[in-house]
Amino acid sequence: MTIRFPTKTLSTPAYFPSVSSFATDQVDNYVKFLIKLGHRYLLISAYDYFHYFESKTNLANKINHHSASGRFLFVDSGGYEQRWNDDPGWNFDLYKKTVSKINADFYCSLDHIDIASDSNRFKKIIDSYAILRDSQFVPIFDGNSTQNLIQNIKDFLINWQQYALRFIGVRERDLGTTISEKASTICKIRKIIDEHGNDQMLHILGCGHPLNMAVFCYCGADIFDSRDWYLKTVDINNLSLRDFSHLELLNCKCKACISSKKIWLKKPYAVTVYHNITAYIRLINLLQKYIKSNKLHQFLLKKDVSRELISKISG
Repeated sequence: MTIRFPTKTLSTPAYFPSVSSFATDQVDNYVKFLIKLGHRYLLISAYDYFHYFESKTNLANKINHHSASGRFLFVDSGGYEQRWNDDPGWNFDLYKKTVSKINADFYCSLDHIDIASDSNRFKKIIDSYAILRDSQFVPIFDGNSTQNLIQNIKDFLINWQQYALRFIGVRERDLGTTISEKASTICKIRKIIDEHGNDQMLHILGCGHPLNMAVFCYCGADIFDSRDWYLKTVDINNLSLRDFSHLELLNCKCKACISSKKIWLKKPYAVTVYHNITAYIRLINLLQKYIKSNKLHQFLLKKDVSRELISKISG
């Protein structure tokens, strides 16, 4: 699928390397790295923009300039940091005020549907809509079970679809426990979109495992983001994630690994994260290739995704 802007086009599947201050030292270093690399995709949190980036004028300017020259900036609501930092100070008014200052191509609704109130359960999604009129809005859905999550999406598409014209977002952790359960949930969501929606793209937040991305694409997912690019080492040949220290064990010959003598790659983490960004680009290109040729099924089987798993998902 494609999203067309006046001066650029995003083709799916797509992967946004995300950056979060939660359990991350010197969060601005990773944002600076992606900007210096000129990487096309960047996801930051509105929470982090308010707490870390906005006061650093030069960095804030670079972030807001990122969507120029064919690049894309995705702004998360800050619900992730709010939850894990247990920060009640991050409220809707502060989220709205912060997001309105950022030159984003995409932005998310503030997380968490009010499952206790049927009449107001989508209020935060509806109130988040049109904060940035020139940006693509991504409503985030959740539920107290996978069944409830699916029902929330169905109800929203039937009754309030004008607030979800192009996108639907769900967190991977809300899709289930096993990979077959997660994949089956995505299939059910895609079926609901086919029946009640308008070909909305499905964004899986917090998903960066290469195998999961490939399987979820097969099931109907379109866009992914995660912090894995600076927490793990990406092994595309095996569609896996390894310990951050394992890069040298891969004997990798990608342009990142053979360019490690460059001055700006001298920081200890730099070669690995550059390798990871390169690996995700390679993965996305592979997925697009197999989707266009209708051979993603065969690709998964070659990567040891069992016929039993695919049959279970399809069922």
